[in-house]
Amino acid sequence: MLIRMEGGFPDGYSRVTSAGGLEFGLLRLEPGAEYRDSSALERVFLLLGGEADLSWNAGTARVKRSSLLEEPPSVLHLPAGCRVHLVGVEPGTEFSVHRVANDRAFAARLIGPREVVQTRLAPAKLGHTAERLLRSAIDDAGAPHSNLTLGEVLNPAGCWSSYPPHHHPHPEIYHYRFVPEGGFGYSEEGGQVYKVRHRDTVSLAPGMVHPQVAAPGYAMVYIWAMPHLPGNRFGDGSRRFEEEHAWLA
Repeated sequence: MLIRMEGGFPDGYSRVTSAGGLEFGLLRLEPGAEYRDSSALERVFLLLGGEADLSWNAGTARVKRSSLLEEPPSVLHLPAGCRVHLVGVEPGTEFSVHRVANDRAFAARLIGPREVVQTRLAPAKLGHTAERLLRSAIDDAGAPHSNLTLGEVLNPAGCWSSYPPHHHPHPEIYHYRFVPEGGFGYSEEGGQVYKVRHRDTVSLAPGMVHPQVAAPGYAMVYIWAMPHLPGNRFGDGSRRFEEEHAWLA
């Protein structure tokens, strides 16, 4: 399902969509604007761009991000009930916000850009046509207490990602940004193809193949987030390639 925010996001928090109990929204803060939250859900605040002051039960920090392409994000990961206070410093500061039920207790953590694991993927059989940079902030191996997994993909102009085409039983949410902002790409959901633009979101149903491609001239960055399923956490062995394309993996 494609969700398009015509004209961009308003100030404050905007709920965008949910999938498998995972809620996704966008928080936009102007200088001096404040946002407080202490919900009974596990939460993640991923800095898309701008600058903000953060304070939570166990710490404070100022985070800044000037480039989607050159800088990994800062990511604040909070357990249920942990209080957080965000204050905008730079105009147009934006966070992606992810919420999911989780009754496990764990320590709140600010994951800095240097702690985000970056992996360059370039299948040998595909040359540069499917080269991309995977940025993993929260995964099952590093956060077994979490009920979600989350990161970014930097998809170079003209290249494919989520490729070879694959599927998994976990629903997934993609949120797109383009550099330059006038760019576009295509996102497939099990045979349904969406033309995606800057600030679009796609909610992917379980079991649907979902390859992506960026138009030449426009780099595509998308945030990906998935809930873990009861008895089936998403991990390295969760992806299943389409049989006719598995030879490309």
